[in-house]
Amino acid sequence: IVHPVTAWILRPGRFERKKSIIYAIGFLAALAAIKTGMSMQAKGPNHYALLNVTRDSNPLEIKRAYKKLSLSLHPDKNKSPTASDEFDAVKQAYDVLMDMELREVYNKFGPDGIKSNKRFDESQFFMELGVFYLTWGMLSYVLTLGKKSGD
Repeated sequence: IVHPVTAWILRPGRFERKKSIIYAIGFLAALAAIKTGMSMQAKGPNHYALLNVTRDSNPLEIKRAYKKLSLSLHPDKNKSPTASDEFDAVKQAYDVLMDMELREVYNKFGPDGIKSNKRFDESQFFMELGVFYLTWGMLSYVLTLGKKSGD
């Protein structure tokens, strides 16, 4: 659908050249926005929405929201068949948002970052950076062997 529509918009003589480019960019931006919205909706609510708190909430507000939700969703008090799953989701959200390091990872990478344990490690970063420069330094040395400095 993307190619036929953009080809129709960009066909010479249909619109002025500048307008046709703007219309094509607008179409692609709208398509990207719709796709992004659909993918975000498919992911479901994030931890903040699950606990009804904002990203700026402090640990006390998060704790209060968790206690209120846990009382209503606890499987012993709520006889709903999905109560256990909902309670587990709220507990997981609480655990992530109360741990400042995990919260930072969640804010940067989302739930996938928590699952894959993406944490910033300075020693690993500098090790990878050192290996990168060492590799390129050795490669440039090998490539320049036997060449005079004037060549």
